[in-house]
Amino acid sequence: MTNGWFGKLKEIIKINIKNSFNIIIVNKPDIDQKSILSDKNKTVELNYPKLTGEERKLLGSSLRKGIKDKELNLLETDSNERVKDIKEKFNLKCNKDILDFYRGKISPEHYKALEASLYARSYFKLGQSILDMKKDIRNKFGEDGNNICNLCTTGYFEGYIKEAYEEMQSSPDFSIIKWQDYFQIIVRTSPFAIFVHKEMSENELSGKILFRLKTYKKYGIKFLDIHGIGKENTKKIRKIIKEIQEGEKIDPNIQTPEQNIIHIRISFTSY
Repeated sequence: MTNGWFGKLKEIIKINIKNSFNIIIVNKPDIDQKSILSDKNKTVELNYPKLTGEERKLLGSSLRKGIKDKELNLLETDSNERVKDIKEKFNLKCNKDILDFYRGKISPEHYKALEASLYARSYFKLGQSILDMKKDIRNKFGEDGNNICNLCTTGYFEGYIKEAYEEMQSSPDFSIIKWQDYFQIIVRTSPFAIFVHKEMSENELSGKILFRLKTYKKYGIKFLDIHGIGKENTKKIRKIIKEIQEGEKIDPNIQTPEQNIIHIRISFTSY
């Protein structure tokens, strides 16, 4: 080892190292030590949360030089612990039931995004921030992944989306392709959609639609999608749309994938 990068690193690692070793960056905020040496495993764990701002800068510069000079073997945070944590989250009954239900019903890419979203939701339910996880999902799966994560976090995969699949499946002319086409519509338009549940009153639905119309027109959004399942919901949605048409310049396009599923796209001109 040269004294260049290692000299800087010794300002953080207050322990004597004579043999070759691996550097592992860990996240252990409950442990007070900044560094933990294991002679048996020939590793040094650097506990990132306990480093000062200056120490983090020293760590970055020393490791970059060590890697560049091929004098340092840098490992990621213990991957075995990460794998174990993921397996535990997927084996939670609520997550396992959802994954079992959607296996083979949505595209492999969407399924992977759902897996990642359920993992993130497990932490969200514990009151932890999942902003970094959502960013990773969006980077890996694009806008579809971002929307799937939002739908997952708000419970739509065990609610509306599951009910829509079961309703479509009951049709004599059901096909998985037809379902996946509708699922794609749900995912792609979910940020600009209202999903109507049976407990939603006519007044509540009317208020939601009018509020969205006003907001969307103001910000130049050109459409609003409305989804509903069941005869009563279909009837309720059609009635409210007809009433709103009497006072608003809207162009509703009724797209009904199945008899008891209604999907209306309202197009309009922004202010």
